[in-house]
Amino acid sequence: MINQEAIIAHVPNTGRMSELLNPGVRVVLAWNPAPHRKTNYTLILVEKNGRWVGIQSIL
Repeated sequence: MINQEAIIAHVPNTGRMSELLNPGVRVVLAWNPAPHRKTNYTLILVEKNGRWVGIQSIL
């Protein structure tokens, strides 16, 4: 949520994410609006046990 508004973001990882993506978890999103995209945001990082985990395997 950003300012109490639910956000839909692209998840650029095709692997299992059930260990990371749970309600209330902190994430870092990149704002990438473009006419050809379905979402304005891309998931970049997820916090797990106090550490940040990178989601984009290309990075």
